[in-house]
Amino acid sequence: MYSKPSAGSLVLALLLALPLGPLCADEAPAPISIEADRLEISQPDGRSLYQGQVVLQQGELRLEADTLQLQQQQGQLQRAIADGTPVRLQLPDDQSAQLIRAQALHMDYDISNNSIELKGEAVLWRGGDEFRGQLLRYNIEQRSVQASGHQPTDGSDGRVRIILQPESQP
Repeated sequence: MYSKPSAGSLVLALLLALPLGPLCADEAPAPISIEADRLEISQPDGRSLYQGQVVLQQGELRLEADTLQLQQQQGQLQRAIADGTPVRLQLPDDQSAQLIRAQALHMDYDISNNSIELKGEAVLWRGGDEFRGQLLRYNIEQRSVQASGHQPTDGSDGRVRIILQPESQP
């Protein structure tokens, strides 16, 4: 069971759990701030689990979730897996200088492969474009989106919804 650690052990645990590098490979290292109600750290296998109104912030990157698991390998953050009602993510788009925003019930952010998988009531906003589906996969580097719907059981048609804004003319 989880217990609330003392202030001194909390600071030490957070320092041991944080990655040494940036979340995005092209980004200069920035301080990472994590807030949660509870945490559990397993240093030997590089995992840390945060629970209860989790907020992770690094520069313009922000993730909000009910639970967040971070996986490290050799001191570098490899993956962030989050669940929530919903999970919310915003991160800078290096190519457009806009923020990419996403939300879903489950998110798997594979930092090492620069990809995000969103499951359950998934929505991705990139600039003025909007993508909705039961499952969305977004490759940050390639700026590619894959979306799929679901078998309708709730009266909806289970289809993917996309809104694309026209490009402005020079």
